[in-house]
Amino acid sequence: MKKLLLLLLLTSSSIFAQKLTKEQLSEKLADKACDCAGKQEITKENFELTIGICLLEGINAFEKDVEKHYGKNVISNDEKMEQLATNIGARMGLKCPTVFKFMLDEEEGNVEEAPEAD
Repeated sequence: MKKLLLLLLLTSSSIFAQKLTKEQLSEKLADKACDCAGKQEITKENFELTIGICLLEGINAFEKDVEKHYGKNVISNDEKMEQLATNIGARMGLKCPTVFKFMLDEEEGNVEEAPEAD
């Protein structure tokens, strides 16, 4: 009886774990990435790498939902990965101020590096 109950619980949790809407998935991925980033020492030099690793952790944790909304092999597809990262990044900016600060710094750095028009 205990084995049957355990089997039912495991089966039902795996069935329900893959039912996130795209909006819910973005929220979960942003939460996971913010949690991950909060545990890291982020610097200007390691910002992109750290955020990338944190996003990959979330993608792995919600693999089936990511596949459902963004397709298979999202990590190796630059266009899909950019779309996913943009969705998550926008939410992360609101959820984790440390990451938002680095996002702003990076944007300002990109603007400063652009050649000036004469």
